[in-house]
Amino acid sequence: MWAQEKNDEIIRLSKEGKTHKEIGDMMGIDRHAVTGKLWRIKIKNGYMVPKRNTIRSPDNDEDMIGVRPCNVCQQNFSYTSRHQRFCWTCKDKVSHDGYGNYIL
Repeated sequence: MWAQEKNDEIIRLSKEGKTHKEIGDMMGIDRHAVTGKLWRIKIKNGYMVPKRNTIRSPDNDEDMIGVRPCNVCQQNFSYTSRHQRFCWTCKDKVSHDGYGNYIL
């Protein structure tokens, strides 16, 4: 169990600019414990994790490279990376590696 004095010490050292490894070495604990504790203190004090922006389409036409057919639905889409092979609609449907519903 963490004592309030230990919490205050971690916060003070963090505000002084010490790294989590340095704080851990000073206090005799792992740097991951310091990171976790600072995160929990931050959440407890009302920090809200920002929601991920789910809109992945480019903000403007300047980011677009060209047009190609999607490897899943064969519909043409504007792509922003030479590695992009799926339209935005199909990308949301396939697995994280991009090939969940793709028949090779």
